[in-house]
Amino acid sequence: QGGERWHHRHPVVEANDCGIPAAGMSMEAEPCNHDVPCMKSQDCLFTSWGRWTECSGQCEGVRTRTRNIAVPAKGAGLYCAGSLEETAPCHNGGGLIDFSDPTCSLDLSHLKGGMEGDAGVMRFRNVIQVATTECPYPGEQTCSGRWVDLLVTSTGAYQSCLADPHYYEGFGQITIASGSEASFKFQLVDPITNQPVAMPKLMLKFFGLTEGDGTSRMSLFAKGFKDYYLSKQSLVAVSSVDAGGTFAASDAGNLGNPLPQSPIDTNDMAERRTVALLYEE
Repeated sequence: QGGERWHHRHPVVEANDCGIPAAGMSMEAEPCNHDVPCMKSQDCLFTSWGRWTECSGQCEGVRTRTRNIAVPAKGAGLYCAGSLEETAPCHNGGGLIDFSDPTCSLDLSHLKGGMEGDAGVMRFRNVIQVATTECPYPGEQTCSGRWVDLLVTSTGAYQSCLADPHYYEGFGQITIASGSEASFKFQLVDPITNQPVAMPKLMLKFFGLTEGDGTSRMSLFAKGFKDYYLSKQSLVAVSSVDAGGTFAASDAGNLGNPLPQSPIDTNDMAERRTVALLYEE
């Protein structure tokens, strides 16, 4: 901060009645030591970065690490420049996947339109928020990303086993008459423009694979997937063919066992007849 210094003077000879009094100040002051610190200068120093936290989601999420100020700045020392916390995207690729974690699932609770035979369209509204420049980590719910829809389209006419085409049950149920087959396209799209939205990874999980009761069989043929996932007690048999794979349960099972009402609300019996397919760009 510095200080002040001053000096004094006084008349050596006082003026008499006929003389002229002395002119000017009897004291003068000026600042001093403004460029001299009161303590030894010290630059600010950070501690080392701590370890990264666990990933916030089973599939995709963010992780965080922190640091503190080890030595604060003193005197003319430099202040610390930089953040005390860093975040980074992360994923737990590989291993067993916990589908009950909401970061692993699309929200299929907002269905507009069900499968109606030759019409063949299901649109699930606002299934997930994707990252934007303003919101790079929408999964943390601290900001809003860009909503997208899931569009499921029949690529050809097929015979439904429902007499009423408007009947719908479950979160993604497709009803097909015995002895028939159907082909579907799954696509994430912009809810306004309907343009496709590219995703680095997408996993589709199919329920209810069964050999049936001797008169019907529910199997799945898929192509273009990078990997597939089955439960530990899976009854699904896998047949590899050129440019794809066929998945079907190895026995009839209990046809009265209802399909789950949500992809994260399932049980061991249902999981034994499911397959999850991983797609990547």
